Amino acid sequence: MAMSVQMKKIHKIAKKIDDNLRADDLRLSHVVHLVHEDGSIFHWDNAFLIEYYDKDHPYWGGTKYPGQWVFVFSEHHGFHVFARNEVENFRQFKRVSVEKHPDFPEDQWICDSCHSTFIEPSSAWLADSKIIWVENPENLDALSLCQINLCPWCESDTVRVRKIVKKSLSTN
Repeated sequence: MAMSVQMKKIHKIAKKIDDNLRADDLRLSHVVHLVHEDGSIFHWDNAFLIEYYDKDHPYWGGTKYPGQWVFVFSEHHGFHVFARNEVENFRQFKRVSVEKHPDFPEDQWICDSCHSTFIEPSSAWLADSKIIWVENPENLDALSLCQINLCPWCESDTVRVRKIVKKSLSTN
């Protein structure tokens, strides 16, 4: 990739930061959302942003953000460098767990194939060793239909009811 002298300098700074990142760096637990000036939308999980200012920047004439750069560092997609005037908008979000309503049920099932847990399995019908996805099985010839439970993630039929251990609050 052909780069200007200025871009090579900025890229070298970003690479030095990237080379010193560790996989367990807590900054990589964020989500980055960036909108490019051409309308392209970029989304990185496990990433973070750094704004950089180059005090030795050349005069670019009429640019809205002279000398300003945006670096995106991602756990799985390397690092990216953008001149600030090429970026319409950018945000960094902290990943948080979604709160569940108290009436939301716990996962009652587990898949022995992929080890996922889920509230309830997908239902399908087995006919002549073939899985059939139908909402109204009454409309089919019911001679050889058998209902089976499937994992909603891997579609394996090795699902079972999960044994849930309730934690009790002791007053000791």
